[in-house]
Parts: sequence; C-alpha cells; structure tokens
Amino acid sequence: MVASVTLAACESGDALNLQPVPGFDGLVATGEPNAAIIAREVLARGGTVADAAVAVTFSLVATYPSRISLAGGGVCLIHDREKQITEALSFLPLANATGGVPPGLTRGLEALHARYGGLNWQEMVSPGEAFARFGVETSRALAADVAAAQSLLAQDPAAAQLLLPGGRPLAMGAPLRQPALAATLAGIRKQGSAYFLSGPAGPAFAAASTAAGAAMREVDLRDRVPLYQRPIRLVRGSEFIFFSPPPAANGLVAATLYQILADVADYEDEDEIGRRQHVFIEASAQSYADRGGWLTAEGGSTQAVDTLLDSDTLDARLSGLGQQPHRPSSSLVPSPRQVVEPVAGTGFVVGDRYGNAVACSLTNNGLFGSGKLDATSGIFFAAEAPGNLVISPVAAIATSIGTQRARFAGAAAGGSAGATALSRLMADIFLREMPLRTAMNQVRVHHNGLPDVAFVEERADGSVQQVLVELGHRLQLVPGLGEVQAWLCPEGILQAPGLCQVEADPRGFGLSQVSP
Repeated sequence: MVASVTLAACESGDALNLQPVPGFDGLVATGEPNAAIIAREVLARGGTVADAAVAVTFSLVATYPSRISLAGGGVCLIHDREKQITEALSFLPLANATGGVPPGLTRGLEALHARYGGLNWQEMVSPGEAFARFGVETSRALAADVAAAQSLLAQDPAAAQLLLPGGRPLAMGAPLRQPALAATLAGIRKQGSAYFLSGPAGPAFAAASTAAGAAMREVDLRDRVPLYQRPIRLVRGSEFIFFSPPPAANGLVAATLYQILADVADYEDEDEIGRRQHVFIEASAQSYADRGGWLTAEGGSTQAVDTLLDSDTLDARLSGLGQQPHRPSSSLVPSPRQVVEPVAGTGFVVGDRYGNAVACSLTNNGLFGSGKLDATSGIFFAAEAPGNLVISPVAAIATSIGTQRARFAGAAAGGSAGATALSRLMADIFLREMPLRTAMNQVRVHHNGLPDVAFVEERADGSVQQVLVELGHRLQLVPGLGEVQAWLCPEGILQAPGLCQVEADPRGFGLSQVSP
C-alpha cells in the first residue's frame, strides 16, 4: 500500500531555500502505525514537517477514526528553522450555538500546508484516500477503541455496519474499507476546503448533522476559521520551551506545571521516588487549581500569561510546595474548578531534514466523537465538548535560544492527564536529564484539583503507593495516564541526528521511526 503511493517532490526544496542533511530524512512518532509509515515516505521524498503533518492527519482520518475525523480538530506547534520562528496553529472542533461541530480539520491543514508545506497538496491527501478506498488492515490501536466503544457504535446503524460487522467489533488485522470517506477525501484532494464551502458537500453534511440531532447551518462551515497564534514561551537556561496557547487551555496548565516543578517544588532534587511522586501530585493539583482561577467560558485566560508563569510570583505564592503532607483541594488557592474533559484523542510529532519541527494534538471530543457516522460523507460527527471547552489538546517544542536548533517535540492526548504527562516527560528529560525512553517509561501520577484524588498508574510499586497514602493521598489506580508522542535531539536535529531519540508512548499502540 505504502509503496503504491507516489509522492511528487515538485522541486520544493529549492523553492524554500532549505539545506538538507545528507543521509537523514527525519523522524516521526504517531499514535497509529500506518500513519507513521506514511510520514516516513513523505520525509524520504524531501517533504517538510508540514507536508508530513498533512499526510499523517489525513491518513489518521482513515485509519484511526476513533481519535480524529474530518469533523475534528486540534492544535499544532510549528518551528521553522530558516525563519527562526515557532508558531501555534489552532483549529479546535468547537460547536456552534445549536451543538453542531463543523468540519474544520481540512482548513486547519490547508493553513499549515500553505505556510510551511513544500510538496503537492494532492499528493499529501492521497495516502488517506487510498487507505479509505482500497482498505487497510485494522491496527491494534483502532481495534482496541472499537471494542471499548462497542455499545456506543451499536446505537448508530451506519457506524455499526462499518465497525461491528456481524454484530462483533472489528478485530485487529481485519480489512477496513470506507468508500464514502474515500469519495470525500477525493473531493478534498481536488478542491481542498472548498469542497465543503462550495458545491453540495457542505450543505449535505450540515443537513446530515441536523438530522443526527446537532443542528448546523451552511454559514457555520464558513465561520470555522483556523488561527495562527503566538505560543506560550518559557525561557529556561539556554532554551526556549514553547507550549500550545489558549483556547487550547491545557497548554497553559502544562506550562504552569513545568514552571512549578522547575522553580518551586525542587522536583529534580527529590531522590526518593515516593516523595518525588508526591511533589508531582501536589504540583499537578495546584496547576489545575490555578486553571480554575483564570479559565474563561471560551477556554481563554482572564490574566496575562506572562504574569501567571512568572517564576518569582510562583515561588512567592507556592514556596515549599510538596514539602508537607498532601494539601486537601478545599485548601487550595484559587479554588479548583471541576471540568469534564473527553479522554480520547491522538497526537504526533515530526522532525525533518531541514531542521524543522511540528507537534500536533488532535481530538474528536470523545471516542469516535458523537459515535454517529454520516453514511454519505463517511465522516464521524465530532461531539460537542462539555461546556464547549475544547481545552485538552496540548503540544510542546523546545529550541536552543541562540541557534534556534529544534531539540524536542512532544504532543499529548488523554484529557487532563495529557497535559501532566507531557510536563512530566519534559521535567524528567530536562530537569532530571533522563534519556527519552527512560522518561517515557516512568510511572505517571496525576491530580485534577477536583476531585481530590491522586490518580496513579497501577504498575506503581506497592511501597510508593504506601508512601503516598501516608502523605495523605487518596489513590485511584488506573491502567495509564496520558499518551505522549515525542522526539529528543540533544544537540539539535541537524547538528547530530545520530543522537536523536524518538518514542511512541508504550501506553498506546503507535509507532516511532527514524528515516532512513
């Protein structure tokens, strides 16, 4: 399948004045393996991270519809080495006033490709179209999601016909063909987002959404516009660390947590693992309590981001955090605010031979979105997020300050635990100087602020659990917390590609690759 997809270079490298590294194409990690293979093919053809991101996302639409569909969206961070800039691109799946979620993913990918792509748009859409048209073997990642969502999918005839053949969940390795989705992707390949904005496809999708109980108008399709933003930026030693900004609000949570761990809680100096987990839990709870003080109804912040992240302010307010037993949530200032966040989503990271980086976090606002499939377009309708707060997508990129070398890219999914998982990974890499794989395999813990529960991965050692209980925590054991895809190049992508490390989170079923 992969070999049959032709990727035309279009001499884009010369047009973009990029200087490739001989013998190195790039690196990628995704939450679903077929998409990683496509990304590697794109990079091998001279594609940029933006080209790979477009191809990966459209492939995921066909191979991983449980986590992202054409009606979904997300956020990306992009680092351009030549221009020495890092930007955020937000295309979140927000609902209109009547609960319908317009298909804004294509416009987001168009915006990314228009500014940073080099290869031909049509060729980047083709792999996903081919997966949908000719079929793909169901990955373990998708099969696990179908089994988990069986009762939801069974309520929709079109979804059940596609994913519950004979009334049983689609098994790993079973062929999955989606002719209706293939036709939609063919339209996108030829027309881009105009496929929905002109002609019959948009009105037909709006009518289908309305019939499914989420009213949508044609104007809603035009109003869904992607937004380039300045990312959150931390200055740490000789590095810039960038996080996705509000309205993907958990990027600010992740940045706050990282600042607390680095400047207030002495995370890296705590040697005893139980105590270190305690420090992280307390910092996590405080970060989510802080979110309760600044989060607006639209996912924005009522306070200036720089003020919220100021190290001196945090230290003055939170000095000694983690050095005492657990502080009950009722004692936290500001008071925590409980927000329901769908846990399903996926992410991917790419680095290319030109020194660029991208990290994208995507969501349908729930596993298979609403669980309803538009049989005509082959698109799973995204769900309306509780309170229409699409705040969970979170990504980060780290670069050196002087040379703008891209050193790290990470993208997380998994609801509120995605933000803490990403911050934990980065703290273990940059503060405790762990190799990426070692950091990825650390037992994760998490606290939402509310409820007053410390979530702990069930593989945690019994002695660690005992320490946490003695420190006043009420534990809830869970199989996994968050899912992060990441790469780390200690000296930069271009300077020492042989030192680069790339990992798909072992809590999922993704794939990471270095090309060649």
